[in-house]
Amino acid sequence: MEKLEEKETVIEQEKDILAKSKDKDYQILGAAFIHSITGSDHISEKRADFEASDLPKDFNLDLEESEVQNFVLKLKPITLIDIDSLEFYGITLRNKHFILDLSFPDKVRDLSFCNKNEGGLDISYYFKQIAKISSRVLKVSFYKFHIKESQFKRLLASFKHVKSFNLDSCKFRIQTVTDFSYALKRTQIENISLNSSGLGVFNDWKNKPEEFQNLVVSFSTSPDLKLSLTTLCIVFCKLNSSEVLQLLKKNGFDNCKIISKPPMVYLT
Repeated sequence: MEKLEEKETVIEQEKDILAKSKDKDYQILGAAFIHSITGSDHISEKRADFEASDLPKDFNLDLEESEVQNFVLKLKPITLIDIDSLEFYGITLRNKHFILDLSFPDKVRDLSFCNKNEGGLDISYYFKQIAKISSRVLKVSFYKFHIKESQFKRLLASFKHVKSFNLDSCKFRIQTVTDFSYALKRTQIENISLNSSGLGVFNDWKNKPEEFQNLVVSFSTSPDLKLSLTTLCIVFCKLNSSEVLQLLKKNGFDNCKIISKPPMVYLT
């Protein structure tokens, strides 16, 4: 109980300091503030000692933690410095509004959204906000989300500038071929991961191979994606690697390789 009260006092102190800060100091302190909540030791009594280069730039936020929820609500007016990775864990229907209130950095090199619902979570709750911040992201990953067919195209279009676009353990049934020629114009996507999305609990491509074919044909309607895409990950998708390669080549993805096996892990 004492530790919780002490933490709340620290939060209020940080809030007061942030309210008086401006410009670069404001941004640096914003980054320092997030670390105070996520357990970093980078908080100093002398705020003037902070330099952006001294702060780690990888953040993991578990939205089921009350301290993280309090932090997100109080950080809303803050502008954070550019960071390397931002990962949201514990996204559920109960805390969906917290992700919408986060003051988003100007640039995030690797953004991940992970929820704890075994059956997946409807992305509709976050769709508008995700699309709004998409231009600030260089790599994006979604884990266990349900994406409507109409949303799939808009989601790809929003992140067409990223190098890696990952839909892992996601449900996004593609029942018809969609024209991506305009949506993916000048796309820079090099890697697409569909890790585990082909399993029976999601898209069931083993028993519905036509839907995976629709996906590849839809991709092929974009001349720019044909040029940019170099890797397609189909690990745990219950697909035949040779048949997928043949399908890719048939649809003009001559330079695209597939990843069909998980990476080897060596124990030391």
